Amino acid sequence: MRILTYQQKGCMAEKKEMEDRLAAGNNVLSSGFHYMETDDGGIYAVFDGVGGLAGSAFASTTAARAITDIDAPYDPEVVRETLREVHKDLVEYSKTATTATGISIFGDTVHLFHIGNCRLYGLFEGYIRQITVDQTLYEDLLNAGQSIDEIPESAKCKINACLGVKQEFINQLVFENISSQYAQCQKLLMTSDGVHDHLDIETLETMLKDDASRESLQKLAESAVGNGSEDDISIMVVEK
Repeated sequence: MRILTYQQKGCMAEKKEMEDRLAAGNNVLSSGFHYMETDDGGIYAVFDGVGGLAGSAFASTTAARAITDIDAPYDPEVVRETLREVHKDLVEYSKTATTATGISIFGDTVHLFHIGNCRLYGLFEGYIRQITVDQTLYEDLLNAGQSIDEIPESAKCKINACLGVKQEFINQLVFENISSQYAQCQKLLMTSDGVHDHLDIETLETMLKDDASRESLQKLAESAVGNGSEDDISIMVVEK
């Protein structure tokens, strides 16, 4: 299994630091390109510090470190309880929150955890499919029957679930066994919203169809920036 990651700090004027973190095996990452190979599974995740909050980088770092401290065999209840404890701790601080999407792989067993609007995609027989569902005002309005043309783009940025801020937000934590989907797909892609909010699905699919590399991940980041992204960018590809 190959894991490739790429990150770069957003270019918005008020941004002082990178607020995203990646958990890759035992590593917490926050910049540049990284590559690793493993046959032992692991936990891989994107944590996106919620923009506009003073402690967003602290929140994403805290969550990523807690996840990377978990040892195999990655008991689902241990992973779930770890996230709950992170949420509880972050709620006690003011202005600290992070969204999260990740997977734990142990043998043939794969679990997904998801809260907020980071995303997990899979490549199935040459076609990309989004596995997670954004927990945003945009999705709420769609589910309520509003047409896409009636919903402002800004609604995509208004999350209604994360680790931190409000105790009830943890109720929307998605935790499920995706072993069958993992067995059927060729690759996985995880992104922060600084990436997928500025790229169409065809661009992501084209990148996933080819062998991932430093150049392909950097090109994806450049395309997002070229399309107006000023947010932090985090990309992770898992090739089986």
